Amino acid sequence: MPSKKKAQPRNSGTDAQPLPLEFNRAWLTPGGKRVALSEAWGRHSRQDDEGTSGGQRLICSSEFLGRLLAKRQAELLLLIKLQRYEKGLGNESSRFSHTTAVLRIKSTLSFRFYGGAINLLHKDRF
Repeated sequence: MPSKKKAQPRNSGTDAQPLPLEFNRAWLTPGGKRVALSEAWGRHSRQDDEGTSGGQRLICSSEFLGRLLAKRQAELLLLIKLQRYEKGLGNESSRFSHTTAVLRIKSTLSFRFYGGAINLLHKDRF
């Protein structure tokens, strides 16, 4: 029989705690100020070849992010990956191209951008 205990979130290293309502989507300070919010979404396309798509994100105040990174003595690395799809017409094959980059954010909220490949055409391995 499954446990009825609610899963406890990891301690973020700040005094903010997840709000027990809304599936623990919001983190509040003891004073009730919301400092972070998680969101998830998905959709199924009506076109057979498009499939499903979805995503998730964490939205937070810059103040919260800076305090969290400082308290944990950490930096945040964000991988940015853009994918472009071009549907083939007639005898042409469909193709994908990718653009990538990394963003490094310090606890001071200063950041550095590291550019990667730009519009790199995906090559099949087969």
